[in-house]
Amino acid sequence: MKRLTVWSTAAVSLALCLGLAGCGGSDDETLVAGPPELVADPCPVLALPAGASAPTSATGAYLCAGGVGVTNLEASVTFYKALGMKEKARLKRAGRDEVVMVSADARGSQLVLYTQTDGTTPNYQQNPGKIVFYVKDATAFSVALTAAGGTLSSPPVPYQGRMVGFGRDLDKNLVEIASDATVTHSYISAFGVGVADLEAAKTFYVDTLDMKVLVKLSVTKPNGMGGTTPWYDEYILQSTAGKGSAVVLMQYTDGLPKNYANNPVKLVYRVDDPAAYMQRIATSGKTVVRQAVPSSEPALGGAVAPAAKDADGTLIEIFKSPQVEACAPLAAPVPASGAAAPVSASGAYMCSAGLGVSNLEASATFYKTAFGMTERSRITRVGRNEIVLDSADRRGSQLVLFTYTDGSSRNYKQTPGKVVFYVKDTAVTVAAVNALGGQASVPVAYQGRQVSFGQDPDGTLVEITSEPTAVVAYLSAYGIGVSNLEAAKDFYVNTLDMKVLIRLSVTKAPNTPWYDEYILTSKAGRGSAIVLMTYTDGSAKNYANNPVKLGMRVNQPGAYARSIYDIGKPVLSAPRAAPEAVLGDALVGYATDADGSLLEILSSPN
Repeated sequence: MKRLTVWSTAAVSLALCLGLAGCGGSDDETLVAGPPELVADPCPVLALPAGASAPTSATGAYLCAGGVGVTNLEASVTFYKALGMKEKARLKRAGRDEVVMVSADARGSQLVLYTQTDGTTPNYQQNPGKIVFYVKDATAFSVALTAAGGTLSSPPVPYQGRMVGFGRDLDKNLVEIASDATVTHSYISAFGVGVADLEAAKTFYVDTLDMKVLVKLSVTKPNGMGGTTPWYDEYILQSTAGKGSAVVLMQYTDGLPKNYANNPVKLVYRVDDPAAYMQRIATSGKTVVRQAVPSSEPALGGAVAPAAKDADGTLIEIFKSPQVEACAPLAAPVPASGAAAPVSASGAYMCSAGLGVSNLEASATFYKTAFGMTERSRITRVGRNEIVLDSADRRGSQLVLFTYTDGSSRNYKQTPGKVVFYVKDTAVTVAAVNALGGQASVPVAYQGRQVSFGQDPDGTLVEITSEPTAVVAYLSAYGIGVSNLEAAKDFYVNTLDMKVLIRLSVTKAPNTPWYDEYILTSKAGRGSAIVLMTYTDGSAKNYANNPVKLGMRVNQPGAYARSIYDIGKPVLSAPRAAPEAVLGDALVGYATDADGSLLEILSSPN
């Protein structure tokens, strides 16, 4: 076992935690309606060191949040805001009120501050764990800590190029501080819990909770006479999934009495399969607090949220990891010299284009066969069944085919939009579409490309365009019909945070009007384009309440829904935990544009 002084231990342990930060967050979000938001999962996969192999995990388990009970919830929220943290959400849970905080740098696991409301009177000031921050300026961070009412027990001192110090928050929780030049302000790099049996706890967290040991340390502190005395031993554990902050198991060796039993602390894990994970915990002999069934807590919106306790009574809450985001960034045009890179206040982009179809299997076969799409998943949603298709080239947005199961009568054969594919070989694709009855036109040359139009089994327009960079094919744009082209453009640009690429008047042989369109792209530089279409050929079109939907990924779903509500567009439901298990605990809300096209608002996974 390594034995280091308090300063070397702090630097080493924090250095090991560097980069284990992925549970980011965003500014406070305002809900339009419904229960408070569940914390969205914003933990991205972390970059690996050069030459390192990809992390593996049987469960995908990682720490997304560490929670500490506090005496005065509002005072503690104010204290941690003074350290640069931001309030993400407030949840009224069974027996406690919670405030979820994210780091200033939106990295690392989140911090959940909570107070019990079940009549129990826990001692909030005896927690033998710690909260570890990586900071840009350790001295400034320490000043902020004391100014907010905390105690600085060990001012930052230089150690191996870092400034390292220790303090206490309002409830005497140990706060470890270490400077790092790569940090913008600060983030939580590790969360420590006290354990009565260090070796047994390590075995449980490694073998059952799927963590891995980075290092075991014996931490000492100065004795005031030029030497050091023992303080605590610790194991620093990392997720084998390569995400979230580190978990530190701590056992004190300073001879002072410590209470390790049933402290008001909790660890919140994200895993691939909560039920299987709970079975592992039960098999290990630990206490199961809640089974893996849909929660009855209104704040969780029916999400599966089992819980257990470790040998010392530390609460372990478990949530399902959201689906992996499959939308790859599209190659952006090279900007003109001096042009600014695209920016987006909301990070909004269309991750999926939804198209209602009369025969789910027939339509899936058409898009798979003609365009090489692959089936990603089948989802039983509230009121509809869906098949999610990925493009052959794994570029652009996904295509979601759906059929309503809510008993409503929908006309799937009047949709005035289009599905646009970029393909490697237009002639080959046209032949495949025609073999399936798609009535694709003979390709014609247009600005160096070969362009054809056909239709899918429900008569929805399919545009086929050659693209030299395509390997097979991908969904490059999705068009929806709108009754007022200019008003729709203003809504999608000003409220939904898109930008205009071009406005076109499209004709068809013999040079007669067909439709006008705006082609819109995401300011975030991701997802496929959105095309707004109004027909000019004199034919009657139904623009109202067509069976189409746009899946919009955004950083702040609550704020995004609020912006729609504020301009008078319908918000059908505020973003909240999705009831469908396949979506994990992603936030999902619904709104419509002026023509009734469904806008599915989803929290971005990173």
